[in-house]
Amino acid sequence: MIVCLIPKTSISKNKLLAAIRLEEKLTQTGVIKGRKLIDFRELDKFWLAVLSFLPGQVNWRWGEEESSKIGELSAKLHQNGICHFDLKPGNILWNKEKEIVGVLDFEEAQPNKNDCLKDLANTLSWILASGGNREAFLKGYGQKIRLADKIKIEYYLSEYLKMRASEGNQQAFLLAAKKNLENSRSKAGAKLLKVEDLVAFRKKHAKEKIVFTVGAFELLHYGHLDYLKKVRKTGDLLVVGVGSDESRKRLKGESFPIIGEKTRAETLTFFDFVDGIVIIEEDDVLEPLKKLKPDFFCFTKKDWQDGVRKKAEEDLVKSWGGKIIKTIHSSPKIPSSKMVEEVAMLKIKSILFGKVKRRPLLKLNGDKKNPKEVKNGNLSKLGEELRRQKKTIVFTSGTADLFHVGHARFIQKAKSLGDILVIGVPSNRSVTALKGPGRPIVDETARALVISELADVNWVTIFDERTILKCLQKLKPDVFFTVKEDWNAGVTTSPEALFMKSIGGKIVMSERQAPYLSASKMIDKTAGELIRNKFAEVLKTARETAVLNADFDPYAPESQLTARERGFYEKVLEVVAQIGKCVFCDLKEKYLVREKDGVVLTVALYPYIDGHLLIIPRRHFTSIKELKPEEWQTIMSLFQEGARILKEKLGVNNVWFLIREGEGIKVGKTVEHLHFHLMPYDLKVIKMGETKLTITPLEMAEKLRGK
Repeated sequence: MIVCLIPKTSISKNKLLAAIRLEEKLTQTGVIKGRKLIDFRELDKFWLAVLSFLPGQVNWRWGEEESSKIGELSAKLHQNGICHFDLKPGNILWNKEKEIVGVLDFEEAQPNKNDCLKDLANTLSWILASGGNREAFLKGYGQKIRLADKIKIEYYLSEYLKMRASEGNQQAFLLAAKKNLENSRSKAGAKLLKVEDLVAFRKKHAKEKIVFTVGAFELLHYGHLDYLKKVRKTGDLLVVGVGSDESRKRLKGESFPIIGEKTRAETLTFFDFVDGIVIIEEDDVLEPLKKLKPDFFCFTKKDWQDGVRKKAEEDLVKSWGGKIIKTIHSSPKIPSSKMVEEVAMLKIKSILFGKVKRRPLLKLNGDKKNPKEVKNGNLSKLGEELRRQKKTIVFTSGTADLFHVGHARFIQKAKSLGDILVIGVPSNRSVTALKGPGRPIVDETARALVISELADVNWVTIFDERTILKCLQKLKPDVFFTVKEDWNAGVTTSPEALFMKSIGGKIVMSERQAPYLSASKMIDKTAGELIRNKFAEVLKTARETAVLNADFDPYAPESQLTARERGFYEKVLEVVAQIGKCVFCDLKEKYLVREKDGVVLTVALYPYIDGHLLIIPRRHFTSIKELKPEEWQTIMSLFQEGARILKEKLGVNNVWFLIREGEGIKVGKTVEHLHFHLMPYDLKVIKMGETKLTITPLEMAEKLRGK
């Protein structure tokens, strides 16, 4: 026998007796092995129940075999119209052969078949929280479950895992977080569309007003988000066309984009006012317009004025009754390309002038409020209110100087750990103290506002300290979520960790969610691209001019183009002779057109005529008599190749082919290396030495190589 004392405050007499009788009935019919009621009495504060004893013991860790047996038990109960709703480790008794010898506590049981899916989800939560196996449980259950029912089970499972986590089960906490993250990622990922998906999207939302807009959305800031929210209010759903990498290059040049199309598209999925994202050719949106048939096509007046948006697009939208809305950039009225240049110039000034005093970009005006911002001094009140509501509070922090998809993914992962997510945003002063005088690029108010627009964020707070310890002490969160990196290795013994342990909270660490993307890399990339674009000619001169001499530089492009025309070729030979080595044994790779078996086809550094080529053996010798048969064969092969290239690239139909031995005219001791001239032959040219050259040898080499 076993004597049970049950507090009267925990259960009514009728409910307790009904549960015991149900357990007896199921035992009598052979559905389970349960206890029988021997005696029942009412004491002052307790119910006293004397029940028969069941052999066996509790197994707190379930494996594959236990999972299967519990699946079979669940099926038996459901077939008899009973949902137990409490098949947890403490209520199942096992023998040494891993057979169930007792099922206890039917207080929560309901004779209702409609609750079977919830009961399955509840039991599955205990299976998973106890280390069991989902597949073994469902296989043991054996009943065919429809796809629609599986979806419902997964939905209920999230809630029950959360319940197990609140009861202190660490495994359930991690599983609930994983489930939440999967659901969140699935919801965000469903927004990513292909152009061919737009027809189905339109059909699905036939009764809703669809708004379509287009942009790059690079170096995302609150102006972009304000614009998107504003145009979405025009209709019911917003679909955003993100300009492809190739179309950005066509519109803005080779320096764009800084961030790839897929990354820019994914970033927008984290904002709940965006309903669909599709990568399109930004300079030609006729195809996506035809498939989506939006009710409103919104774009900026500047795009219309610059010719990015075209009359044909406007006419197409109007053909099905759609409307065109031309708007202006929302505050701070700075497009992606301009933002890239602003960031680049800040970096360039920092490199050139060192510590440059400046104000961070995009500071919000006083009239623009952040509805999700909580003052740092009010964190304690917020924490108290959330605990009264029995909410699980998660806290994490991040600078998010130049907001990118890594920040969004990290925040999404943080939210999966609880009910309410609070983000700490370090102030300008705090960031400068941590990262140096060049940071932050973006003002604290603008950074906080962009973060607060994320669907997963409940509150943001700007803090002025170098660490988040005071934020934790005020808020007292249930979970502190932080990044797992080498510099953060001591976090488990830090003052922050010690505080979290003192209040019974959890510390969860995660890898970076976009390890190859960071604000520092974005800043350096923008600066490098701007320098390459704006200073291309200067860099070209610096790269191609080896040494500058006051009187004459034989390798300067001007010398190469005018040596023969201006009559100072003898000066070239004189200066080259001073080098003290054979110039044909020191050929520069950048001038080579082809090379084959130790023989090169190269442009002449001091050409007679545009397209003047030389064929030169790598081996140094002076006479044609010293040529090996295979070398002569290679030379003739390169002669044919050179003639073909001149015809294809320059339209040359006839060529000169001249042999220059080491004893040749005007060569003397300057160039003793045997070489061959291959030149375009033009009947109109009488004296090639007086021909006006139009292209430098380096440019000619690049052209003939096909670059």
